[in-house]
Amino acid sequence: MARNPQGAPRSPAAKSLASLPLPVLLLEGAGALMLVVAWIAFNDVLPLPDWLQGKTAARLLIAAAVCCMLPAAIIMMWRTAQIIAPQLFATSAPKKERDKHDADH
Repeated sequence: MARNPQGAPRSPAAKSLASLPLPVLLLEGAGALMLVVAWIAFNDVLPLPDWLQGKTAARLLIAAAVCCMLPAAIIMMWRTAQIIAPQLFATSAPKKERDKHDADH
């Protein structure tokens, strides 16, 4: 079992929460890059192409970055919910025990 920096065993739930599919990680990275470019465009730190300059372009980049980062957030929230309340996500229906002392039978 893997160990955390303090030496205690790491739970399998924490490992499954941290592992994201590669396309989702790439989207997350693209979103972070868009946020950096939006900051640069908003503050005029570096010269950018005309279509990336200005506050409107920065706002559009921020919106696109948030959209790119949403899949990772949704996956992490979904996995967290499954870890916290596994009964809510049970795939098989619980077997109902019939009352053997039913007056109708």
